[in-house]
Amino acid sequence: MASLRPKTRRITVSLTEDEHGALEGVATREDVSLSWVVRRALQEYLERQAAGEQRELALTQQRSLR
Repeated sequence: MASLRPKTRRITVSLTEDEHGALEGVATREDVSLSWVVRRALQEYLERQAAGEQRELALTQQRSLR
């Protein structure tokens, strides 16, 4: 029997403590996983991009100040 779920790929993303904490807060309030929050945010972003509602990102890599 074929799976109804789409094939997924795994990525690694580095977040600041503040970003991670904010995402965890959303996940806790919504009673969902942190991964679900990130996937949903990405889906919404891609939908806005496809509809021409989102400006292009400045795709320059920011280097951390250590």
